[in-house]
Amino acid sequence: MTARTAERPSLAALTTPVYSRVITQSVRPEKAESRQIRILIADNHTVFREGLRHLLEAELDFVVVGQAADGAQALKLTIALQPDILLLDVAMPKMSGLEAMRRLAKIQTNTKIILVTAGDTRHTR
Repeated sequence: MTARTAERPSLAALTTPVYSRVITQSVRPEKAESRQIRILIADNHTVFREGLRHLLEAELDFVVVGQAADGAQALKLTIALQPDILLLDVAMPKMSGLEAMRRLAKIQTNTKIILVTAGDTRHTR
């Protein structure tokens, strides 16, 4: 056999259908293969939190790492879990979302905060 024929691919490699190699790969990547965005949900309405959690976890890019029912709990969980995003209700008992956000700003966490509100501001004072 010459060096020239040794460089050529085998006949079997040339005749293997492309689809047989592709079909074994998953159409959607597994959760472990890509970095997921870690989210903490803070809202005093359980039904809203659970509904939002189900919507977010239906997407492969998101994982809900925790839930908080009040501002104080949101502050503690954000410090402990270090989520990428905190979905924070403005009006919550014990500590408002605005106060929790102020305290988190002093700590200088890398968590991005998205404020959520339904318009009721009774707990923000």
